[in-house]
Amino acid sequence: SYGLNAESKNNAKKTIRRYSICTLVNLFGLIVFQMYWFVGTSMKAEIEQLESKAQKVRQKTTDADLGKLKRERELEEKNVEIKKRNKELLGVKGSTEKEDLIKSSIAELKMARSVIRVEASAKKKELKASQDTEKKITTILTGNLRLLDTWDFYSEWLLPSALKRKDKIDEVNKRLKAVEERRESEKDFDKKKLDTLEADLKVAKSELDTEERQATWRSTKLVLAIFNQYVLPLLYGLLGSLAYILRTLTTEIQQVTYTRGSNVQYRLRWPLGMLAGVTIGWFFDPETLEGAAAITPLGLAFLAGYSVELLFTGMDRIVGAFTGPHGQAKGGTGG
Repeated sequence: SYGLNAESKNNAKKTIRRYSICTLVNLFGLIVFQMYWFVGTSMKAEIEQLESKAQKVRQKTTDADLGKLKRERELEEKNVEIKKRNKELLGVKGSTEKEDLIKSSIAELKMARSVIRVEASAKKKELKASQDTEKKITTILTGNLRLLDTWDFYSEWLLPSALKRKDKIDEVNKRLKAVEERRESEKDFDKKKLDTLEADLKVAKSELDTEERQATWRSTKLVLAIFNQYVLPLLYGLLGSLAYILRTLTTEIQQVTYTRGSNVQYRLRWPLGMLAGVTIGWFFDPETLEGAAAITPLGLAFLAGYSVELLFTGMDRIVGAFTGPHGQAKGGTGG
C-alpha cells in the first residue's frame, strides 16, 4: 500500500494520483462553470429588476403626461370661459348688479385658472423628471443587455438565425451611415426622400434590436436553467463522490487495507455520484434556482455525491415498501 521502497509506482500511488488529478480537474471546471453561471444569473436578476423599475417609471410618465394634458385642457377651457364672460361684461355696461356678478365670476375663473396653471406646471416638472429617470434606466438597461449579449457568445455559434440577425443589423447600420454621409457631402438632394429613408431604417433597426434582445433573453434563461438543473448538480455530485473516494483511499492506505478490488468500487462510485447529483436537481424548479437560493440544492447535490449509499438505500427502501422480497407486488397470489 505504501510503496516506500518501490522504485516504480504501485497501484496505490497510481490510484492516489489518478483521483487527485480528477478531483482538481473537476474542481477547476466547477469553478469556471460556476463563475460563468454567477455572472449570467447576476445580470439576469439586475435586468429583471431594471425592467420592473422601468415599467413603473413608464407608468408614472404616462400618468404625468395624461395629467399634464388634462390640466392644459382645463386651462384652455378656463381661458375660453373668461373670454366669454368678458364679452358678456361689455354688453351689460350700466347694469351695476349684473356687472358685479359677471366680474365676480371672472375673478373666480381667474383664480381657478391660476390654480390650474400651478398644477399644470407641477405636472410638467413631474413629467420631465419621469422622462429623465426613464432615460437613465433605459441607458443602464441597454448597457446590461449588451453585456448579456457578450455573455451569450455561444448562440452565434449554435444558431444560424443569430448570425443572420447580426448581419441584418450591420447592414442597416451601414445604410444609416450612408444616409448621414449623403447629407453632409451632397448639397443637392431630396431632403424629404432621405428623411423617409432614414425613418424607415431606424424603424427596421429598432425592430431588429428588439428581436435580438428577446432572442438573447430567451437563450440566457434556457442556458441558466440547464446549468441549474443539470450541469452544476452533476459537477457537485461528482465532486462529492471524488471527495469521498479520496478520504476512503487515505484511510485504506493508512491502515494498509488497500487492494486492487478497492479500485473497482472507486470506479463505480464517481458515476453514481454524478447520477445522484443530477437526481437531486430534478426535484427543484430551474426558475427558483437563482442567486443565493441555488446554494442549498447544489449543497444537497454535493452531499448526495458524497453519501451515495444513503441516497440509494433510501430509494431501495421506498421500492421495498411496495414490492415483495422477490420483486413481486405485496398481496399477490402467485401462480
